[in-house]
Amino acid sequence: MSFDRNEPIYLVIPDNWKEANLNEWKGISNKSVESQLAYYLNWRLERLLKSYKNITGN
Repeated sequence: MSFDRNEPIYLVIPDNWKEANLNEWKGISNKSVESQLAYYLNWRLERLLKSYKNITGN
């Protein structure tokens, strides 16, 4: 796999997340792209942290 390092990277919220989390998506879909991404990334981090805590018992 090759890529051009000069090409910008675009972050997008996955469509499957939008479908699975319709209420959250409806709440943020009218906000700026930056706000949408911030919400989504925060949501993902919270879920990953909860999973980690469940695994480690912390």
